Amino acid sequence: MWLTKAHTSQEAPTSTSGSSSLAPTLEDAIKLAKENATAKKPISIGVVGNAADIYEKVLASDFRPDICSEMCPCHDPISYLPSGYTAEEADELKINDRDKYLHLARETMKIKGFVAEYIRPLFCEGREPFRWTCLSRDPEDLKVSDDIALEICKGDKLVERWINLARKNLPIEGMPARVCYMGFGERKKFGLAINQAIKDGRIKGTVAFSRDNLDSDSIVNPTFESENMPDGGDYISDWPYLNGLLDCAAGCDLIAIQQNYSMGEAVHTGVTMIADGTEEADRRLATCLTTDSGIGVIRHAQAGYQSAKDVANGKGKFTTDSIKVPLWWQPAEKVTFGPKGKYR
Repeated sequence: MWLTKAHTSQEAPTSTSGSSSLAPTLEDAIKLAKENATAKKPISIGVVGNAADIYEKVLASDFRPDICSEMCPCHDPISYLPSGYTAEEADELKINDRDKYLHLARETMKIKGFVAEYIRPLFCEGREPFRWTCLSRDPEDLKVSDDIALEICKGDKLVERWINLARKNLPIEGMPARVCYMGFGERKKFGLAINQAIKDGRIKGTVAFSRDNLDSDSIVNPTFESENMPDGGDYISDWPYLNGLLDCAAGCDLIAIQQNYSMGEAVHTGVTMIADGTEEADRRLATCLTTDSGIGVIRHAQAGYQSAKDVANGKGKFTTDSIKVPLWWQPAEKVTFGPKGKYR
């Protein structure tokens, strides 16, 4: 039983909209969901309305869907419908009183963001949606890379569970590719192992590594990825630029600095690193796959997360790699004059 996010218009459900049936009211949607659940028939149901209001009504009722999904623009108040407004009323308010619209939209966005609530503990370990694409277009290369991922990340249940699910259930669309939440240290080992597999001929073509903008270090977005940081650093935009500079110094093959979401709301750096079986690729991958996730660990360590400090000091769950830079959560006199011992 799957109750989808609320729609903002009376659009007909399509194969790409995520809904196979459109209900005129929430009550009709719940009735339809229960009937299909009893019949054990899978269905997705769209409801016309404001998700902020729909979810409150569901919470107040005795109905609980097995799966609830939403794709509302929770990072962008100018695109978020204030509670109690239809899409048409919201458009009129946006034109006539933009400040009031933004105030009401932000008041409506009261549910805590999923990054701060659920994803940030992964960021502290240098995990984020790490991607690789097999440019040979050969599905066998993806199979071999999956095997290598399971070998490198043995014991990491998050990686093991996902790789086994993905290779079994996800069809290849376009070039063979995978995304996976590998952590700091794991990505470097994996990238070097892939490059070695290309040298050995087990992987037939070049592999490109990249990642998403839902990232621990390469984005500042105070309404999404960097909201509610313990040190108040939600708006500090140094991090994506520092990420880009470090990755360039480490020898990445491509860096892109770009706006994300509404213009001026967020800044993000994208990166691409290439494994082609050469010695030069070994050097580039070893450094860039360290800096790209490592600066994310530092970012969260400075913000006060103990798990990030542990990873930086070589006490991560799945790696003994450490980050040997003056770490800023130490007293100022130690940072200024160069900390000694394990921080050197």
